[in-house]
Amino acid sequence: MTNEQQRVQAYVELIVQLLNCPQGQEEALLQANAELVDAGLVAEMGKCADWLEIQDDHNAGWLRNFARQVTRALGLAEENPTESLSEDAIGFLVEVMQLIAQPEGDQNQMYGFFRSNLARFDQALLSALPDVFQLLIQKNDQTFIAFVFVEFGNLINKFPLGTRWLNLELGIAAYEQALQVYTRDAFPEQWARTQNNLANTYHDRIHGDRADNLERAITTYEQALQVYTRDAFPEQWAMMQNNLASTYHDRIYGDRADNLERAITTYEQVFQVHTHDAFPEEWARTQYNLAIVYHDRIRGERADNLEQAIKAYEQALQVRTRDAFPEQWATTQNNMANVYRDRIRGERA
Repeated sequence: MTNEQQRVQAYVELIVQLLNCPQGQEEALLQANAELVDAGLVAEMGKCADWLEIQDDHNAGWLRNFARQVTRALGLAEENPTESLSEDAIGFLVEVMQLIAQPEGDQNQMYGFFRSNLARFDQALLSALPDVFQLLIQKNDQTFIAFVFVEFGNLINKFPLGTRWLNLELGIAAYEQALQVYTRDAFPEQWARTQNNLANTYHDRIHGDRADNLERAITTYEQALQVYTRDAFPEQWAMMQNNLASTYHDRIYGDRADNLERAITTYEQVFQVHTHDAFPEEWARTQYNLAIVYHDRIRGERADNLEQAIKAYEQALQVRTRDAFPEQWATTQNNMANVYRDRIRGERA
């Protein structure tokens, strides 16, 4: 094997490590292999991304975007961004911007547009999205473009068609671009709201390691809560505490018992704002979520935990009646039946 072949093999091995390393560790990995970080590595990343695309592997878009970051960090000359970008991706995002800007536009209209353009939701769009954002903010009001990208992220995250993992990656990319404009100092409310949306997406994310994604969600929620305090933004604070509690319930890292206790404590804080009288639907939803955690709880007496779960489900059913909320009523009844099945107190029969 020639020296050149050996170096190419080393590039490929490093790229494989980058694709499989925990999120956020890429820079440390590159630093540990600094002798391989050069134009040759960038070129090999492009070839690997091409191959991954052929295999319909969702890592292709991520690798292309990361290769751009390495290119910029090395100060290497890039092709003209406008020439290298997909004209279809640019045109699509411009159309999205125009539709969102229309006062009479609504979600149904946007989803109709998305359905008629499903072929544009691909890895090329994901790869091009950061560069398209930079192009657009150079020619338009930055805050407006940030607003457009946040709205795009909100819409694509809830879009029921297309490829789910790709929709979520597009949402993450859109939010991260908007946060370049929506900084905490300049736009604290917009920053916190976008951080919350980003955290929600990381909670649901399919690509990457599930445990790492949940950690990223927790960190992002906690950052947003620096602005969304209970005193300044009580409703937003309660909403985010609810989201944070849900993530602690699902958390993989750390001690499972500790995570469930943290979830219970956080849900109980929500009741400080989401009271039965002021926010009945939100109050019932939190009671429902709290019941789930008590059913799963490790600490305390098992019998006591199951009684707490039944009590919380019964509380939720005060609002989630069959007539008013038939679907939620049925789900809550189903879950409560599961707890009665496992119940320790009372006669087993």
